[in-house]
Amino acid sequence: MMEKATTVAPAITRNRQLSIEELKSLNLPLKLQGNLVVFERSLNDWKLRQPIAIELKKILEAKEKGLVDYIIRSCLNDRPSIIPYIFANQSLLKLARHFLRHCSLRTKPNSKIG
Repeated sequence: MMEKATTVAPAITRNRQLSIEELKSLNLPLKLQGNLVVFERSLNDWKLRQPIAIELKKILEAKEKGLVDYIIRSCLNDRPSIIPYIFANQSLLKLARHFLRHCSLRTKPNSKIG
């Protein structure tokens, strides 16, 4: 009788937390106020009707610098009020991750499209 093979390698997990320094390096119009990240201006430097405040913890829990950048840049000019909902909902974060990976035209430098 044959025995079942056991896996040798552990599962890949994302344990690394996004840091505040990485968040500041994204070149976004954000202000850190205590445990909040506040957006008062759009990417075009227009003043927003209402400032958008998101808990810093929720943004850092996304764990991916590129994903945070993609979400904020995608929504800040046209629909800034949806940004807090995206970071508060894991399903919307997964949807944004899918759009970033599979549906956006962002490509690596020197890569060919087509």
